[in-house]
Amino acid sequence: MNERPKTRVKVAGALATGWRAFVVRIGGFLLIAVVAAVVQLAAGIVMSLVMVESIHHSIVNFNVDTGSYISPSRFYWLWAIICVIGILVVVVSAAFYTRLALSGVDDDGAGAATITRRATTRFWPFAGWVALGGACISVGLGLAVIPGLVAVFFLLFVPYFAAERPNDRNAFSASGRFSLDHPGAVVVLMLVGIGILIVIIVISVGVVKVVDAIFGEPSSVGSGIGYFVTWLVGFIGFGYFLTSAAALYRLANLSPGVEVEE
Repeated sequence: MNERPKTRVKVAGALATGWRAFVVRIGGFLLIAVVAAVVQLAAGIVMSLVMVESIHHSIVNFNVDTGSYISPSRFYWLWAIICVIGILVVVVSAAFYTRLALSGVDDDGAGAATITRRATTRFWPFAGWVALGGACISVGLGLAVIPGLVAVFFLLFVPYFAAERPNDRNAFSASGRFSLDHPGAVVVLMLVGIGILIVIIVISVGVVKVVDAIFGEPSSVGSGIGYFVTWLVGFIGFGYFLTSAAALYRLANLSPGVEVEE
């Protein structure tokens, strides 16, 4: 039997497709980013208020006999609830980001209702894989840079497999096999991501220094502008990286006989 001819897909093509997909879906990405930022900001404010109240309560209820501070258990429950809300915001955002990225790559013109239906279908299995993958990457980066990069290499495509291939019992192994099949392409994509991160850091620090130089001293204005520019550049860079990863995933999975050219 003759082997099926293989299609070669250049990484540059995936990066170009990723940028086009991001531009097509930039409105959706922006909406999700703003909503997620507002929810996380509100949760942060509530956590700060709870922490201040907890400290105040502990001081007021200082136990002279034991020499210890007393903090009611309700504060711990509130902290736990706020932390869970923060995790849910990240996972829900990931579900919508993943579906938007794939929709942008496919250029299928899906509306808000369709994206929402796709993002919420089989959400909890997706949430589990993404949360576990994020935890593994965070632990790897916390231990050292190299373990973190290795984790990113193997788990980069977990959201796409978890979203589109629910029959795969292990999104980790599916993502790992994909990366091992196309190591050069995945490394190039990771280098793009690292480059984006460096650009974000350089721009944010540079903007703050420029504004402070204009005012002649460090100012809250400089910090505020720096935060905004960091968020804006990070939004563009992060969105582009997601759509580029989605493009590579989609182009390399057109058929069982697809090769990716590094």
